[in-house]
Amino acid sequence: MRNRSRLPAYGLAVLANALALLVSIAARSVPAPAIALLLVTAVLASAWVGGLGPGLLSTVLVGFMVAFSGLPSASVSTSPAGNLLLPVLFVALGAGVSIACGARKRAEAGRRESEARFRALFGAEMVGIAFCDRETVREANDAFLDLMGYSREALDAGGFRWRETAPDDRYLDERGLRELIATGRCTPFEKEHLRVDGSRVTLHVGAVLIQRQPLRWVCFAVDLTERKKLPQVGQLLATELDVRKIAQGATDAATLLTGARFGAFFAGGVDTRGQHALSALSGAPREVFGRVGLPRSTALFGPTLIGGKVVRLDDVTQDPRYGQTAPHFGMPRGHLPLRSYLAVPVIARTGAVHGALLLGHPETGTFTERDERIVVELARHAAVALDNTGRHSELENALREEQLARTAASERARLEALGAEVGMALTLPEDRRAVLERCAEAMVRHLDAGLARIWTFDAEEGGLELQASAGVSARLDAGDARQPAGRSEMSLVVTQRRPLVIHPVDGDPRIHDPEWARQEGLVAFAGYPLLVDDRLVGLMAVFARTPFPAAAAERMTAIAATIAHGLERRRREDEGSGLLAREREARAAAEAASASKDEFLTRLGHELRHPLAAIRDVLAVRCDEADRVRVLDIARRQVDQVVGLVDDLRDLADTTQGTIELHKERVSLARVVERGLQRARPPLEDGDPVLSVSLPPECIELDADPVRLEQMVASLLEGVARDSEPGSRIEILVEREGEEAVLRVRNPEMAEGRHRDLGLGPTVVRKLVELHGGRLELQEDGQGRGAEVVVRLPALARAEVEMEREIGRTRVLLVDDNLDAANGLAMLLGLLGHEVQIVNDGPAALAAARTNAPDVALVDIGLPGMDGYAVAKRIRERSGKKVMLVALTGYGSEEDRQRALAAGFDYHLVKPVDLDTLEGLVAGLGKPSSLH
Repeated sequence: MRNRSRLPAYGLAVLANALALLVSIAARSVPAPAIALLLVTAVLASAWVGGLGPGLLSTVLVGFMVAFSGLPSASVSTSPAGNLLLPVLFVALGAGVSIACGARKRAEAGRRESEARFRALFGAEMVGIAFCDRETVREANDAFLDLMGYSREALDAGGFRWRETAPDDRYLDERGLRELIATGRCTPFEKEHLRVDGSRVTLHVGAVLIQRQPLRWVCFAVDLTERKKLPQVGQLLATELDVRKIAQGATDAATLLTGARFGAFFAGGVDTRGQHALSALSGAPREVFGRVGLPRSTALFGPTLIGGKVVRLDDVTQDPRYGQTAPHFGMPRGHLPLRSYLAVPVIARTGAVHGALLLGHPETGTFTERDERIVVELARHAAVALDNTGRHSELENALREEQLARTAASERARLEALGAEVGMALTLPEDRRAVLERCAEAMVRHLDAGLARIWTFDAEEGGLELQASAGVSARLDAGDARQPAGRSEMSLVVTQRRPLVIHPVDGDPRIHDPEWARQEGLVAFAGYPLLVDDRLVGLMAVFARTPFPAAAAERMTAIAATIAHGLERRRREDEGSGLLAREREARAAAEAASASKDEFLTRLGHELRHPLAAIRDVLAVRCDEADRVRVLDIARRQVDQVVGLVDDLRDLADTTQGTIELHKERVSLARVVERGLQRARPPLEDGDPVLSVSLPPECIELDADPVRLEQMVASLLEGVARDSEPGSRIEILVEREGEEAVLRVRNPEMAEGRHRDLGLGPTVVRKLVELHGGRLELQEDGQGRGAEVVVRLPALARAEVEMEREIGRTRVLLVDDNLDAANGLAMLLGLLGHEVQIVNDGPAALAAARTNAPDVALVDIGLPGMDGYAVAKRIRERSGKKVMLVALTGYGSEEDRQRALAAGFDYHLVKPVDLDTLEGLVAGLGKPSSLH
């Protein structure tokens, strides 16, 4: 291209030389100097116009003409050497002229190129350039004027001050000016400049010195405002957790920074109509797009919303995808004018497309590569913000689920504790009002209730009678004590016979006094009918300060049923008490008539003991030595039977007169049976019966006098054994039936009718059973043989027993090589609520103590191999005082006890072990902190 542009210059050189030659030939009479001047002019013209190349070409051509045509040579020199010298000198002169003209030509071209570059830079829109003196801007391009906020007219009128810097950054101008004067240049720096309208613009400025006197310099400035805005917008988006606000913020920023007429944010997913949802709109009212007919999604959206590509079009109508979507096949009616189009995807960290920023302008070619970079950066910030929002939502959901699970577990625990407390309250030996008051207080405490009340229902009068109230005291007025069933929200519960839960109570027409509920801060009401076999016996109602948990409905229904059955049981007990009172009145005369007989029997019992004791002593003295042992044994057994008969007579008299006092406490029925067996063992050994004892896996506990119950069990066993054949089988069974503890004593081989002649023992037993609130039953198998005595006593509620067992549970390690003895003792300890592990030798005991960390270790001294002393020493060395060691031995001397204590045992018990003593050690002292 450049070589072709220089061809005319070479042509001009050839033409000039040809013209000079023609003139020389045509005018032979022209003097030689004139011809030489003409040739020099041709060379000079070629070099001046064309530069070095055309000048040299012209010089060479002139040299040839001079050398071969002889135009000026005749007049210059007549010698051959002179004729040769002239062309050489001419060529040298032409070459010098050509070189000089070429250098001038190149200098002019460089100057013009530099001027063009400066003019291009001066007219650039991105860089502001100004020529300044010490105070004023003398000349500036349009970009600099836009940055300063001044017009060209203001500049032409005399310039303006360049020192309009923000007060905090003025020191930067002074420092830069000093550096400019000292070094000739100013290191670029960043500052904030105050525009004419008072707004601020962030600039990156630098300067170069032109002359010192007077001071002239050129300033360069670049606008950093938009570049600063992008991180600020990104920070704002990053702190936002609302998806719509993120989309709106990104759309507003993109529309503002690119100068778009309008902007939109479309979601990446599609709705049920297959359309991308419009999440945000900027630059136009949302109603504008609301009027645009569907579908709004077009083929232009696909590359961005589906493919994740950036699309920038100078004229959207010229794109082949435009107008391909039915039914509009172009711009939908009502759409904003659109020619320039810029679409940037918002891509998640996973690669999925959150959505797209779509920008439009009615003019063509509006969006530049710079605008694209700005929107891409905004989309990146928006994607990070949306990712954070999604992650935050996931964490919130996880935390919410965890909180709900914890809350549900806490609510279940509270409701279970409420049920247990209500169940325990109903078993207390208090009057009905006191028991129900405990139940109401428990509901207030466990349900965060403001008020809890329990009514009983009077079927005859059809009204409710308040029995218990807990919580808000301001409402305990006399008018609430008795009220008709049709009054207040309770009427719905009474009439419909089903639970009623109201939340919120404020504004609900079913609430009788909503103003009171509002003042007390009560938001929820729950009423439950107290039903027994579909018969209404009362009502339970709760006003709470917080909504009832979802799990409360089922549990509260169960609690209402528990209270209802408790009320029914007490009603029956009250009716039974009335019947007993009338029966006592009817029997008063008969009892008065037998009073003298009872007194006589009592005196008889006391008087008979003395002569019987004397008889026993006489027999012991007067027997021969040979027969002494046998006679003493026979006499002692007979006397013991007489003493037992006398004791029965005395107990019968005390029972009939009502002078027996019961000392009740919580006792285990299994323990009572075991103690009764020990008490009846001597009489049982005479008949040598085969005993079969069956105890339940659960602990059945009673509120009873343990001494009287042991007497009752022993009397039953003695009576059955006395009327049984030697060696016969006696079965003892303990079990729970509903709310009753049942003891069965059975002899399958007893002849029919023999159990009816059990003497005074069963009479005393029956009285003792009745005093404990139970009953005694005598049954036959219907085949003529086999009899069964059944004792039924009221048992404590399971929830109360389980709670006590959990509190008092102790881990016990039992070490004994006698399997039968170990299993029997373990069974009794287990029934008392303790956790028992059995091992049969020393090494197994050490291993169990190491792995299970027992609270108490019961160790038999006479173990095979490693004896109990060695086991105690090893356990004490490993566990220290963390475990209580109890020695079980058949040797009870002081020396044996001291040896056991020296070996590390805490206690020394002699076999057979007394159950009371052992239970006291295990249950009362089973924890290391209470041993010493």
